[in-house]
Amino acid sequence: GPAKSSTHVGKGVRLRLSGVRNASNVYLTSLSSEPPPALPGGYSAGKHLFYLGQTITLKNGKRVLHGEEGEVIGPATIDTHIEKGVKLRFQNGCTLNLYLHNLCSQPPPALPGGFAVGEQLFLIGPTATFRDGTQVRHGEKGEVTGPATVDTHIGKGIKLRFNNFYGDFFLHNLSREQPLPGGFRVGERLFYKGPDYQLGKFSLDYGMQVEVVGPCRDAAGRSLGAKEWLDVMQPGGEQRIPCAASNLSHAEPPARSDAAELSTAQLRARRALASRRDEQERAAVG
Repeated sequence: GPAKSSTHVGKGVRLRLSGVRNASNVYLTSLSSEPPPALPGGYSAGKHLFYLGQTITLKNGKRVLHGEEGEVIGPATIDTHIEKGVKLRFQNGCTLNLYLHNLCSQPPPALPGGFAVGEQLFLIGPTATFRDGTQVRHGEKGEVTGPATVDTHIGKGIKLRFNNFYGDFFLHNLSREQPLPGGFRVGERLFYKGPDYQLGKFSLDYGMQVEVVGPCRDAAGRSLGAKEWLDVMQPGGEQRIPCAASNLSHAEPPARSDAAELSTAQLRARRALASRRDEQERAAVG
């Protein structure tokens, strides 16, 4: 019969589609006495496809992630995608016009490095400057949105979003852990080049080899907020020892006679840090 909806009166009719109990108002422009042409890519309505592009965030806050599965509901309806794509509906209710090259009937391969879409990573490499002048600084945190698309990075990197900027980054410049002072990394073996010291149960000797275990933390795992310090331990050891990044080196230091004496200011800072850690450990126990 005739359309009953005010938006369709004079522009459509009322139909009951096969397998659907209730009738619907349909615009005349969406109807034909002839079967519609095949969809681009040879796909058909109802086909389930996987999205291969970068994560899309809509104005309403809903998102479609790389690798997400959707259902084909018809041809693309925007000029840029007509005959080059199809329209899909995803589980969160989003309907999107998507290019054929961003769709596949099989799930996409895992991302390089074992990272996952949506994961938050830190840039631990040097500050990156892109052609448009955008900078992503060392230590900034971004979200994984999919595989790298620049030839130099494909298979060796992934794409991240920093605020509203998307860029490709090599795997060796990314980490789940926040970068440490001095650019050092967890697990690195370094040499201690500061004077010997022992404060309570903490001790370090000049020339000792140590292993980086992370940022300065108390026994409860809380950060001590010491920006230029990190925790180390002797290889195979169990005790975390606070150490200034400036007192660590990849190269073995010269003989002790050439070692610089620890300044009064450094000693005061070191004692204050150890005292702060002891207080927090006592508070945690109490």
